[in-house]
Amino acid sequence: MTDEWKAPSKAGAEGGDDKSWKLLEKTLLASVQEQRRSRRWGIFFKLLTFVYLFAALALFTPLMTMEKNATRGGSYTAVIDITG
Repeated sequence: MTDEWKAPSKAGAEGGDDKSWKLLEKTLLASVQEQRRSRRWGIFFKLLTFVYLFAALALFTPLMTMEKNATRGGSYTAVIDITG
């Protein structure tokens, strides 16, 4: 009677195991890289939104103060001297 079962050689197992670890490492690094990109784009769009809001505020603030100054006078808009 002969034993036909052979134990797996360590050289073959380590080579396959090494490939598995490299694949796992590559997948995890890709995930981290994608998270970094997502975070950077999120920061970019948040800053862009704040710049847009502050620019709109800076543009419309003078218009609001002009309306207040225009109504500050009395019930007339101009004084015209008529002679003749």
